[in-house]
Amino acid sequence: MKVTTAFVLQVSVAAASIFDTILPTTKGTITSDPWQCATHTFESFFDVPKPTGALLDAILDHGDAIQKGCKSTLTDAMGKSVCAFPPQSDWCAFTKSAPSSLLTAYSSYGSLASSWWAEHSSEAVEYAEYCPNGWFSAMTSLPYGAVWLNDTIAFAGCHAAAHATGKPKTTLKATATAGPKATGTATGATATAATENRNGIAGKRDDVGMWVVAGTGLAATAANTLL
Repeated sequence: MKVTTAFVLQVSVAAASIFDTILPTTKGTITSDPWQCATHTFESFFDVPKPTGALLDAILDHGDAIQKGCKSTLTDAMGKSVCAFPPQSDWCAFTKSAPSSLLTAYSSYGSLASSWWAEHSSEAVEYAEYCPNGWFSAMTSLPYGAVWLNDTIAFAGCHAAAHATGKPKTTLKATATAGPKATGTATGATATAATENRNGIAGKRDDVGMWVVAGTGLAATAANTLL
């Protein structure tokens, strides 16, 4: 079913706000987090499923191609200049340029990313809003933590778009304000982490800088996996 313009706008605004919350570029404005935040750890939210080997290389090459000549106009959480995330259509077009031998692996990775984000999105927004200092610290303590989470959401959106069936959700649940859940912490999906000298899977090499979250670009396609 075709997504209506009103739906796209509605989800875009909500999703942009969500991305601002889970991928902040500056520390929280409060002096200290509520005491309940000390009972939780947030690093697992940035320990996302990652592609490896030939698939990782192909994704990086595709990212470089669609970002060629970009000018850094933004600043990330580490104070580095970054380019804006490319349009959804460009990023999801990886399937058109990728070697056919990698499409099965790419589909499997997209499915894993989609499942992981569907499982963790609600808590991610909840914790990031209620415990901004702890969340920011966890995000910046892991190498390219924000990039990995950003890219996982992006691939979840591409996978959702490619496998969309039926009518998409028309609302996103409001972020909880009563504080994080009293028990349990999220567990990152088990996947081999690549140790390339590159900025995660964002497709940008170290001499260029990291990408930032797509925001409204992936809002509509990621709607079914958000919250």
